[in-house]
Amino acid sequence: MTKIDLAEKFFEFVLFRMARMKKIPTDDMAKKIFDFMLFRAVRFLPDWYRNSLGMWKTMAYDMGHMKTIREQECRDASGAPLPWYTYPAIDYLNQMDLRNKRVFEYGCGFSTLFWASKAARVTSVENDADWYEKIRSLSPGNVDLHLATDPEMYVRAVLDERIGDREKYDIIIIDGYWRHQAARTARPRLKDEGFIILDNADWYPRTLRWLIDSGLLRVDMIGFSPINPYTLDTAFLFSPGHRPIFRDKVIMKGGVDHVAEDDE
Repeated sequence: MTKIDLAEKFFEFVLFRMARMKKIPTDDMAKKIFDFMLFRAVRFLPDWYRNSLGMWKTMAYDMGHMKTIREQECRDASGAPLPWYTYPAIDYLNQMDLRNKRVFEYGCGFSTLFWASKAARVTSVENDADWYEKIRSLSPGNVDLHLATDPEMYVRAVLDERIGDREKYDIIIIDGYWRHQAARTARPRLKDEGFIILDNADWYPRTLRWLIDSGLLRVDMIGFSPINPYTLDTAFLFSPGHRPIFRDKVIMKGGVDHVAEDDE
């Protein structure tokens, strides 16, 4: 039996003991247990193996992915709400200054709360009454949340002046149900310098192609997302006139705070 085999047996044993615990360990406790496992296994594991496990620890605990699976809610490690987009998409949005932006969103959720913390105004339409009530109870004052159980009313909500107004939107999110029809209906309501987000774009190739053919520039943000154990594509579709404003310092979880010596 090789050293790696021994290390894997050790990890399996500790994880088995954790699974048998009567009380589910907190994220902080689980992280300490995992740190201990890495420390004890140091004598067995080559650097490449330990680095691979360290990457998993960063995502599971520092980024809060394990917590999202356990609680089935999109939040980061600190408990702040996250959209159900890929982590690369979330990181990209966190770099942008969106304080003066108006957002329209098909399908409300923790994404609504995320956008409310970033943008000036968020208008969201939802087709599920129970989910609508839950998010409405959590929403701050800059959110206009509307229930539309009828598919046609849901899709056309972006055109309804009783829900929004005549001004176009800076950002439109195509999520929730009836995405292809929603994309076609919402496209004329996008500002010339705005952008659309099509979530789960890998599941909607025809909708993605239509948006590209309408003159938008495609950038895919592929990666893992909260709750899910598999990768997805959150696609950004930018108007040619889009000129983003970014924060001065890049903010990211699990990164190395370092400035290269030759960065001058």
